[in-house]
Amino acid sequence: MKHFVWLLFFPGFLCNLNPRNRNPLTIRPDSLVTWEGSCVLIPCEIGRYGGAVLNPITLLWYFQPFYDMRQSEYNGVLLYNSSMASGYSNTHLRDSQDRVKFVGNLNHAERKTCSLKISQVRTEDNGIYGARLFASYSRPTQQHKWFLNATIHVAESPPAPIMDVSPTYIRESLVRVTCSVTYHCPDDPLRVVIGLEKNHLPSQRMTTINGVIKTVVSFRVTWEDHRKNLFCSLERQDRSEISKSTKQLDVNYAPKGVQLIALPGTTIQEGQALSLECTIKSSNPEVYEYCWYKDLQLMYGCQNQSKIEFEAKGDQHSGVYTCEAKNSVGSQKSEELHIDVQSHSQDTSTHSASESKPTAHDASAGASDSRGDPAGPSCSSSEEDSEEDSEALEKLLLNTCKELTSAVVELTEQLRKARSQIKILRQRTCVSLGK
Repeated sequence: MKHFVWLLFFPGFLCNLNPRNRNPLTIRPDSLVTWEGSCVLIPCEIGRYGGAVLNPITLLWYFQPFYDMRQSEYNGVLLYNSSMASGYSNTHLRDSQDRVKFVGNLNHAERKTCSLKISQVRTEDNGIYGARLFASYSRPTQQHKWFLNATIHVAESPPAPIMDVSPTYIRESLVRVTCSVTYHCPDDPLRVVIGLEKNHLPSQRMTTINGVIKTVVSFRVTWEDHRKNLFCSLERQDRSEISKSTKQLDVNYAPKGVQLIALPGTTIQEGQALSLECTIKSSNPEVYEYCWYKDLQLMYGCQNQSKIEFEAKGDQHSGVYTCEAKNSVGSQKSEELHIDVQSHSQDTSTHSASESKPTAHDASAGASDSRGDPAGPSCSSSEEDSEEDSEALEKLLLNTCKELTSAVVELTEQLRKARSQIKILRQRTCVSLGK
């Protein structure tokens, strides 16, 4: 409060508080962007002054205005004068009489407008435009003057829409995209569309406020959208493209498609080198750590290498393996991989069983020996020899079957006797224990 009292003594402070000192002219926005071949509308309004409607009114529009100290008045290239019969001056920009048009309404009782439109814009139209207002608001009639200007920036080509993506750090979630461009030409309405790669995104909302066309859309980003191009396109109503801005999406996500590969395979011999490699389909950012598991237990810790190698040792390395890839966003595990390390004892037993099994060659050799031929079977191809060999082989097989049957019967009888003895021993034990 103490500081406010001091402000009362500054020159002009009380005058500035007086609503009569406010400029009834309004130009918003007062900085406009356009391009060659387009048009531009300078939005201008005349409000009340001190609560009173201004009347009568005289309005002038200047290009590159300046204040003439000798005449105590604004001057410049006169574009429009409402007091003239035609409204347009002979002193104007080149061909401006066909391109410059006053589109305001000075006769409206309450809402008076003073807008100026320039069509087929050229580079020489770049500059400052000033509105000079003469009006009366009191009785007896007393004329007052006000001035307000705007700046037009003429570009050689249409500007690309400004794109804003929120949040800036993109993950697999909902993303909001806003594209906007300044545009002040009502004669040729444009639109801004948003798309991903070559397709327009659905559910877009477009608004045009104060000369700004803005389109907003929200969509869910997945890891497959990483490095795809997001675009904002300024288009005419016939969908012909005027300008375009693009942005490559940088989507952050946990590792995808993690797989565990075993070399030379999932079944190996003891003593062989086993190589395990953890591969990924995609990751952003890159994987910084790989973890290895056997039977759900962490082995060898975690490291920055995607491959480990060791000598396989029987049951110690047989089991279920998985790997896990990690980055700063998250992690993913591979599917389970069963690895069987076969020991040498397993190989020996398998090999011995294969050697003890009788073969057709052994049988034929036995048949030859039974005939007392130390030199082996005869190479004669007579039918009698062939019949003898067949009979001998049949006899050998028959004898072998009989021997096997007898052995099975004997083994069965031994098992029966053993079971009887075990039963007797159990009964004796129970009697001795008093049970």
